[in-house]
Order: sequence, then structure tokens, then C-alpha cells
Amino acid sequence: MPTCMASESMTMLSHLARYMHRVVARRGEQLLHVASFCAVLDVVETLQAVRRNRVPLDTLRASISAHLKHFKEACGEEHISPKHHYSLHLPEMLARHQTLLVTLTNKRKHRVVKRYTKDRCTLTNWELSFMEEATAHQLWELSRPF
Repeated sequence: MPTCMASESMTMLSHLARYMHRVVARRGEQLLHVASFCAVLDVVETLQAVRRNRVPLDTLRASISAHLKHFKEACGEEHISPKHHYSLHLPEMLARHQTLLVTLTNKRKHRVVKRYTKDRCTLTNWELSFMEEATAHQLWELSRPF
């Protein structure tokens, strides 16, 4: 399965939304799921606009609420996760702090851990061996010319 980083997927966001509306929705199948997916794409686009200070709080609140409504219709109440509830607090967080701290790019640090741990078969001294490999690789990268 192909993968991409968040920054790469953000460049495809508008194309994906257009494809979902013009191709997938017109097939007339799984329309509740299509609506939910399109709503989450709208939330992500809205959050991107928030970073540029171009979105009123009511717009963000409406976008998040619409996605939650569509998600419930498509997947049911039993699949609502804590993250869905947390997202409802984003407009108030934005009003209070003038930024959305939870949307910062801290997750990309996980790539380093995944790089050195995905092929591990043994968990003996897992943390120590991971730190050794990551540190050795980091030192090697630092020794290379800028």
C-alpha cells in the first residue's frame, strides 16, 4: 500500500475532494461514506485556512459539526472516538489561544522511531538497541557535508 507524509497528502487535498464529488459520489454507492469523507476533507481544508487566519470560528465549528454528523450517519454512534469529541473543542481553543496547538507537526518525529523499529523481531533491550541505532545514524548524518 502506498504511503505519503501529511505534507504530501495536503497537496492532493483539493484534487481528492474534487474526485470524490465528481466521480465517486456520482456512482451513487456508499453515499453516506462519501459525504463523511468529503466533510473530513472540508475540515482539513478549513484547518489549513485557520493557520493563515482566514477562517471565522463559526465556520470552523460548522465544518467540524458537519463532519461529525456525516460520520455518525455513515458509521454509527459506536464508532465515534475520543478524537471526534476533542475536535469539537478546536474552535474554543483557537479563540482562547489564537492558535491550534494540537495541529502542530510533532507527529513527524515518529518516523525516526518507525525507521529503526519496524523490522525488529525481538523485544529484548528494545529501547536500548533502538537508541543506539538512531544515535549512530544521527551521528553519521551530522558527519556528512551540509
